[in-house]
Amino acid sequence: LVAVAVIGSILGFLRFNTFPARIFMGDGGSQFLGFSLGVLLILLTGTSFIMLSPALPVLLLGLPMLDTAMVMAQRIYGRRSPFSADKNHIHHRLLALGFDHYEAVSIIYVVQGTLVTVAYLLRSQDDGIILTLYFTFCLSVVLFFRWAHVTRWQLRKPLEAEGASPLTRKLRLLRDGGTLTRMATTFATAGVPAYLFIGAVAAQHVALDIGLLALGALILMLVMYPKTRGRSIGSIERVGLYVLSTLVVYMTYTSPGYMQDIWLLRAAFFIVLAVVVAIGFRFASSTPFRLTPLDILVIFVAFTVPNLPGLDLPAIGNGEFIAKIIVLFYAIELILTYVRTRCDVLRYIFFSILGVIVVRGMMSL
Repeated sequence: LVAVAVIGSILGFLRFNTFPARIFMGDGGSQFLGFSLGVLLILLTGTSFIMLSPALPVLLLGLPMLDTAMVMAQRIYGRRSPFSADKNHIHHRLLALGFDHYEAVSIIYVVQGTLVTVAYLLRSQDDGIILTLYFTFCLSVVLFFRWAHVTRWQLRKPLEAEGASPLTRKLRLLRDGGTLTRMATTFATAGVPAYLFIGAVAAQHVALDIGLLALGALILMLVMYPKTRGRSIGSIERVGLYVLSTLVVYMTYTSPGYMQDIWLLRAAFFIVLAVVVAIGFRFASSTPFRLTPLDILVIFVAFTVPNLPGLDLPAIGNGEFIAKIIVLFYAIELILTYVRTRCDVLRYIFFSILGVIVVRGMMSL
């Protein structure tokens, strides 16, 4: 729970710290994060009832530890205080090699994400294996930067004067022209209704309480239809769509039916959808993401609906379950933000999916 709370605060910070940053983290934030990581790692590997290797922290904190060791060693070698400021951190070195800010940050994300993934896969392995793997990684990074310094290798000339790499300039053209947002919206508009319909049809069994919840959502949307016909989908109708998304995800867990045979495709769909949603909001030029009461409603529904009486949530994976629901919620928000026309077509599709769940739920009587 502590880790989830910290994740939420970091995501909120990164939204405005992404280059070009509008806010920056001071000592209070960085020291709090470091303290939290230290305590959580001790609890994870030292007091957890799960048998985990005590060496896991070197992988989970792999890149920050290496970065700190490299800059301190270089400062001491130069007869300076190990706590003095300079521009020898890994991201500074990547910039000096000609990577731009987006590329440098992406490399750091990929490398650290790989270390965390390896830590998870080797969580019960011998300490010697983990330490050997980590020191091999550290040696590879040190040798790479040493080789680049000796040979004066650069991907391209440093980009401070030029401003951005060719890749970044192309991404900016796509963003400024709205191409990235249109592509993301198109995928979400086609993918989300298709997933909801297939899930509603393919589920092996639909319980009566699921059918009743779907009936309530359908009645809510039908009551609003005469007033909202031809207009954008409003907040009240969104509640019905959130309930629909939650019910379909729940059914694919508890009674997947034919959906079980395409579990890999489902996992790939949600990964791509999460990326699409991030791209849609990140590169939006006219509608920047900001926290609204609707976001509070999204989170409230995500945690409340799965715990309604009759839903056996302990039988499924809570974290993955809620994550998929939230991805669907924000995919729906992406669709409704940019799809200004043909909203009635979307209504008819969602009406049909809710109707399928209602009928199948009533058939279980």
